[in-house]
Amino acid sequence: HGGKGENGSIQNLLELARVPFTGSDMKASAVAMDKATSKRIFESAKIITPKWKVYSIDSNTIDDSILKEVKKYFKFPIIVKPNDGGSTIGLTKVTKPQELRAALELSLKESNVVLVEDFIKGRELTVPVLDGLALPVIEIIPKSGLYDYEAKYTKGKTKYIVPAKIPAKIAKAVQKVSVSVYEIIGAAGLARVDFMITKSGKFYCLEINTLPGMTELSLSPMAAKALVISFDRLIEKMVESALKNFKSR
Repeated sequence: HGGKGENGSIQNLLELARVPFTGSDMKASAVAMDKATSKRIFESAKIITPKWKVYSIDSNTIDDSILKEVKKYFKFPIIVKPNDGGSTIGLTKVTKPQELRAALELSLKESNVVLVEDFIKGRELTVPVLDGLALPVIEIIPKSGLYDYEAKYTKGKTKYIVPAKIPAKIAKAVQKVSVSVYEIIGAAGLARVDFMITKSGKFYCLEINTLPGMTELSLSPMAAKALVISFDRLIEKMVESALKNFKSR
C-alpha cells in the first residue's frame, strides 16, 4: 500500500512489460493517489468533499506563514495528512491550533505535499466497488474515534457493520456516488470509496483507494461476504477482471 506500489509506478512497469495485474492502471492509480488532484475531479463532477487545501513544503522546517494561513482558512478540528500517502500513515486530527505544527511535521515524514481538510463530525462509511458495481455500504466505528493506522490494522480496535444501518435511500445514494467516483477516476477491478456522513444525512466523499486491503480485517472481503461471495471467489473475480482488462489494452 502507498508509495510506488499504489501511485502508478509499478502499474506502469507492468504495463510496459505486458504483464497482467489486478486493479487500476497507471493513470487511475496516480490520480487517486494524489488526493488534491482527485478532489479537484470530485468538485468538477459536483461530488461533495470536505473543504480542503494543499501545501507544498520544500523542507522539514514549517514556515510560520503556513501555520498562519491554515489557522485563518480553517476552523478546528481539521485533518492533516500526506497528499500522496497510504494506510492513513502520517494522518493527524488536529483539535486546537497548538497541535498544528506537530501534525504538519508528522505528515512531512511521508510527503512534502500536505493536505489539510475540514474534519467532518459524523459516521464513517466506505463502499467497495468491483468492476463498476457497488458492494454493500460498510460503517466503520473505531474505538478511538479516529480510523488511523492502529485502528485499521489492530484486531479489536474497530467495529464494522455490514451492511451499514442507514436508510436504504441514503445507502443507494452513497453507492451511486461511489460508482461515479470509480468511473471518473478511471478505476478498474476492485477499489473502495470512503465517506463521512453527518446526522442530517449529508455525506462527503473523502477519497478513493485503488488498492484496498485484502487481510482478514479488510473491508472489501467483509462487503463481499454480505453478498455471499467468499474470499476465494472475490480473488477469482479480481483475477478474471485483470485478465479481461489486459486483453482489452
